[in-house]
Amino acid sequence: MSGSPQHAVHLEHQDAVEVEPLFRSHGLAVTRWKCRIRETGGRATIQHGCYVVKFVHTGAFRAALADGPVMVDATRTLLAAPWEAFEVTKQFGPMVGGSTIAISENAMSSIMPQWAERQSKLTKLLRAEITPRAMLIQHMILRQIEEGAPDQAVEDLIRALAIEAFREPRVVPFPNRRQTAVPRRDAIEMAQAILAANYDGTVRLEDVARAVDISPFHLCRAFKRMTGVHMRAYVTRLRLRAALGEVVDPRSSLAGIAHAHGFSSHSHFASAFRKEFLITPSEVRRLATRGVDELRLALGLEM
Repeated sequence: MSGSPQHAVHLEHQDAVEVEPLFRSHGLAVTRWKCRIRETGGRATIQHGCYVVKFVHTGAFRAALADGPVMVDATRTLLAAPWEAFEVTKQFGPMVGGSTIAISENAMSSIMPQWAERQSKLTKLLRAEITPRAMLIQHMILRQIEEGAPDQAVEDLIRALAIEAFREPRVVPFPNRRQTAVPRRDAIEMAQAILAANYDGTVRLEDVARAVDISPFHLCRAFKRMTGVHMRAYVTRLRLRAALGEVVDPRSSLAGIAHAHGFSSHSHFASAFRKEFLITPSEVRRLATRGVDELRLALGLEM
C-alpha cells in the first residue's frame, strides 16, 4: 500500500527505533515500533517528515520538548509536527514500544483545513494526555488492519483519530508543572517510570517513595500536582491502557485479561473500563469485528 509522491509520509528515527510498517495509503501510515536503545539513560534524536501521533504500549521514555522534558508512557502521547527534531531518553524497565499514526502535510490539510492557520500559534512539538476515546480509536485501527479491512475503512478511522487528537491539542497540559522544583519534578517522573514498569503487579506506595527518595506523603502530593491524578488512579489507567489491546482481540478471555492486569475480578475490571472509556469491554469486543459505519455511530466519530 503506498501513497502518491505528493502525499508522502516520511519517518526518520536515526536507527534508534525498529519500525514495522502495518499500513500506508494516501498520505496516511500506521506502524508498530520498538526502541533499540536498551541501556537506561541512552539517548537518541528523532525527527519525522509528517504529522505523527505516537503511542506508547509498553515502558516509558523521556522526551525533551521546547518547554522542558516530559515523561511519555501509555497514559499520554506525543503529537509531532513535520521536521521538528526532539531528543528521547530511555528509562529503566521493559523495552519501550508502541504504535504510530503518521499523516502527511497534504493529508492533514485535507482532514483539518483549519490546522494550517492554527499551527503557527502553537509550538511545533506538543504533548498531550491522550483522550480515552482516541486511545480506543487507535486500537480499533490496529485491529481493523489485522483483520484485513479495506483501505478506505482504515483511512476513515485514521481521519477520526486525527480530528480527535489535533482538534484541541494542549501545549502545556499540566499547568502546575512550572511550579514544581526540578529535583521534585525529576523524582515524580522517575516514579512514573517505575509505575510504567510495574503496573501489572503489586505496586506499593512505600516502595516507590523509597526508590525516588521522597516520603510517601510528599510523593502523593507532588504526583497529584504534576499528573493531575492520584497514584492509584494512574496505575489503574496504565492497566486499562495495556488491557485495551487485548480486549479488541476476540480470541482472549475477558476474565483472563482482568486477572493478568491486576484487577481483582472481571466485574471490577469491567466497571473501571466503562468508567474510563464510557463503554464496556464486551461492547468494544463486539464493535472491533464490525464495520466502520457501526463504529462511527457507536462512538460518535467525526470522519
